[in-house]
Amino acid sequence: MLVVNPSLPARTLAEFTHYVRGHNGELNYASAGNGSSMHLAGELYQAMTGTRMLHVPYVSPGAATADTIANRTQLIFHLVPAVAQQVLAGQLRALAVLSPTRASVLPEVPTTKEAGMPGLEAGTWYTVLAPVGTPRAIVDRLNHQINASLKEPAFRKRVQDLGVTPLGGAPEEVTSYVASESARWSAVIKAAGIGMN
Repeated sequence: MLVVNPSLPARTLAEFTHYVRGHNGELNYASAGNGSSMHLAGELYQAMTGTRMLHVPYVSPGAATADTIANRTQLIFHLVPAVAQQVLAGQLRALAVLSPTRASVLPEVPTTKEAGMPGLEAGTWYTVLAPVGTPRAIVDRLNHQINASLKEPAFRKRVQDLGVTPLGGAPEEVTSYVASESARWSAVIKAAGIGMN
């Protein structure tokens, strides 16, 4: 989710992009470190909009969030669960969710597609992997159990209330998704000239 310090006049993603273009190179965006998903989301945004902002990497996402609240940095592309409470408290302003669907914890915040910027999607995802050569019967059993757990209503509600979207799926879907994400972010990293220092 893209969140900004409330002192910024922008209240929508379009207004924010207009503001950034008028202040090119002047805004600082925080992240949890060089090459983090937060950093890459910022680079993707800049590539899509032709804008420039200064990346300020932090060692800890908590420190990055605190400095955005304090207006030492003006914005952050953050995980929904990490900033939802600060948005609800008015310490940060949410402009858009960088996912295909809205976050149930902040249902009034539009997706980037709804806000007029399809393709600006980024986030952190988790999956279960097994070593190459694991027997298919074991993979299928694990997959079945994991998908069953993800469908359990109490579990779904708990994680959705945090702003997390449980997906699940077949092993082949996960393999395809990992490959497509690797290719997509490799292109962003190369275009931005990001190195791991």
